[in-house]
Amino acid sequence: MITAEGVAAIVDFQHHPFGNSYFPTKECGGTIGSYDSDTRHCWAKACVGVASPPADCFSAPMPVVQHGQSEYEVNKYQACALVATAGEPVTQRYWPFVVCMEKRYEREGANAAKSCAKESSIDYEPLNACYSGPQGDAAVVTQAKATIDHPGTPYLAVNGESVEVNEVLKAVCKAYLGTLPAGCASKANATKA
Repeated sequence: MITAEGVAAIVDFQHHPFGNSYFPTKECGGTIGSYDSDTRHCWAKACVGVASPPADCFSAPMPVVQHGQSEYEVNKYQACALVATAGEPVTQRYWPFVVCMEKRYEREGANAAKSCAKESSIDYEPLNACYSGPQGDAAVVTQAKATIDHPGTPYLAVNGESVEVNEVLKAVCKAYLGTLPAGCASKANATKA
């Protein structure tokens, strides 16, 4: 979708590498290594986007991650890649890094970060320093605070409305009020009804 001609220019594309993770809290429970989707939903409702979240919403040393340590490491590297590429279009270096990591992490885990950084023109040393230090922990918390309650992953939304993966381009083109870019030109994508 984001690579369709001209579409990146009309989209405020955001990616939050936190997935179905959550932090254990007194109110909702949860323990590291024991994932529970009901606890995740409770945490999201109690902690994300609320005016005065409980003090322990983001204070655990690390979140409870649905698919284990490797997923946590990849999400943390992606959060640090957002820090490293702040101020530039998400599609420029960050998204190629994410795509690379998602292709390789099951096989290589966090070891994929070095080669994916190189492929994406992200300087690995600052990226790894972020990952290894308090800046990385803060980056994870930033992504946790931005991850709304959702039914599962991948979760995609256009103008706040959930959209299926294969319908994103069509939804973007339908929602856009200006002159449609070339990437919306096909009949299936240009529907404005």
